[in-house]
Amino acid sequence: MMTIKIKQWVSSLPEYIPGRTIEEIKRVYGLETVYKMASNENLYGPHPGIIEEVKKHLGSINYYPDSDCREIRQKISQVYKIPADMIIIGNGTDQIIEMACDSLIGPGENVVIADPTFLIYEKAALKCGGTAIKVPLSGYRHDIRKLAGAVDDKTRILFLTNPHNPTGTNINKDEFDYVKKNLRKDVLLVIDEAYYEYVPERQRINTEGMVSQSDNVLVLRTFSKIFGLAGLRIGYGIADKAVIAALNKVRLPFNINSIAQKAAVAALENRSYADEIREKIIREKEKFYSVLDNIKFFDKHTDLLEIFIHYRSEYKKDSTNLYHRHYAQGFKATEETIKQCIKKGLMKKIQPKALTNILIDLFYGMLFTTFFSAEKKPFKQKGKYLEEIILGNLLIKN
Repeated sequence: MMTIKIKQWVSSLPEYIPGRTIEEIKRVYGLETVYKMASNENLYGPHPGIIEEVKKHLGSINYYPDSDCREIRQKISQVYKIPADMIIIGNGTDQIIEMACDSLIGPGENVVIADPTFLIYEKAALKCGGTAIKVPLSGYRHDIRKLAGAVDDKTRILFLTNPHNPTGTNINKDEFDYVKKNLRKDVLLVIDEAYYEYVPERQRINTEGMVSQSDNVLVLRTFSKIFGLAGLRIGYGIADKAVIAALNKVRLPFNINSIAQKAAVAALENRSYADEIREKIIREKEKFYSVLDNIKFFDKHTDLLEIFIHYRSEYKKDSTNLYHRHYAQGFKATEETIKQCIKKGLMKKIQPKALTNILIDLFYGMLFTTFFSAEKKPFKQKGKYLEEIILGNLLIKN
């Protein structure tokens, strides 16, 4: 037994459990091919120009990187017409979330978040002695009025995720306007846009414009998702220069490696690639629409097929076997014990027939709650009817 005494608050922190690696899955299940879909990664990979840029700079990794990330901040500045001193770079947006909480949250203070949402918001607040006020989603969307109403005199940050993680639904302009009108000026509004590029341009909100109009808005974006740089860990924040200056004081020096900085610059120089990826994903989604034509869908924004499953009691005991059976077929999914959420990516090289068979397997003996209504209909597949299925909660992120 360990005799070193760990702080109590560290022991009580929620644990972030990442998905298994492809190599581990292959070893455990004896597989040659694995489609990793649990971590929302871009299975198409980065633009070829990024790979070439990375190769050119491998010979200089004996030097420390630019601690101020000047080149990538200047590139972001050019793309979004924002002064470079309003931009901060993080080792993933997770690090910027931590910087914000380190800078603003103290014992007895709180953040307001949706529930469920990205775990790091709460974890970063708890690290600082704070707490999280959780507001349940309504129809898989942020309940904007209740989120704004949950802010109290101890609140320092309101986190909004757009598109939302994990449900993929978006926040519209009227909802953002409501938040801006009703949020105190001394509360930082953090808008996490990790999946920003998956949203069609006509539906995007000009959040960088919100930053130029308000000194209490921090917008977060990443290169990990649609740009395919998850393994390099680089994201950025846009905010008033006073907010950025404060975050920089708690930022660790040399927090972004030199290769990640060069790759991110190349990603923005080839940013039309993001549009190509988004269109490919939409086309793949349509394939599933055509096969699963008995299921209703609602509009989602990102790259996943996501299914929330409420197991009928007689099948609950078999949920682990079902989970491992899908691993054995080479499909990597996440098992979240609270929400029982199984995610399937709509990506390159995945055979629609194989994935569809797994989805059909999931349908047997399971009850889907609906976003639209409580309408019950029989679902016929392979000659069998499932009278207990409520159609509608097969969630497609586009």
